[in-house]
Amino acid sequence: MDINKFVFLDFETDTKGEIFCATIQVGSTIEQIILNEGLRPLAEENKLKTLTPLEFVKDLETLLQKKTLAAYSEAEYKTIKQVLESANKKLTKIQYCNMRTITKKYINSNPELKKKFDSLPPFLMGADDYRQKRMQWSLASTARLFPVTIPAHYHPGQTSQRFKTVINALELRNGEYSSLTRTQKAKATKALKHNLFDVEVLPIIFTKILENNPILLNRNIETKE
Repeated sequence: MDINKFVFLDFETDTKGEIFCATIQVGSTIEQIILNEGLRPLAEENKLKTLTPLEFVKDLETLLQKKTLAAYSEAEYKTIKQVLESANKKLTKIQYCNMRTITKKYINSNPELKKKFDSLPPFLMGADDYRQKRMQWSLASTARLFPVTIPAHYHPGQTSQRFKTVINALELRNGEYSSLTRTQKAKATKALKHNLFDVEVLPIIFTKILENNPILLNRNIETKE
């Protein structure tokens, strides 16, 4: 199994389906793309490409003709389908690797690793039991085993709101990124870095599982359409 034949992806969206950006990594090449017109000034400031969600998905489909898509959960697959359905289009057949399912099986199948995972402190210190339980198998939580250092700016649940704050601020300033406050610019940077981290960590986890349990990966690649 060749990791270079996998496309690692993470979208940043909100609960209503608004899409802000995406990051993809193939081999050592990683690219972040803005997918929201309201964030175009942010893209220009950071020299990032801006596409519509449909343009991005169509480009992705072309890329996936000879590669497998890998993402943490089914969310990315659902977002792709929703983008296509909104344009009355159907998803072409793709190979999909749900890294959340694989990571969970990998940890649970190794008693020593499972014991280590169970002994980790809650990922969100101070959160109520419900939120802590929800976050237990999140990407950043499981990544601690591989091991990955979680950036200080990483705050699950805040990214979409950070992007919305920046969009609203840009609207009030006629799209002038330089007119944003220091706090607003910081939120933009943190939101982009959050999305970037969510992709950078996937090949690290993938490589470790490939080294120790390649059969697990082979058995959990699905055909989606």
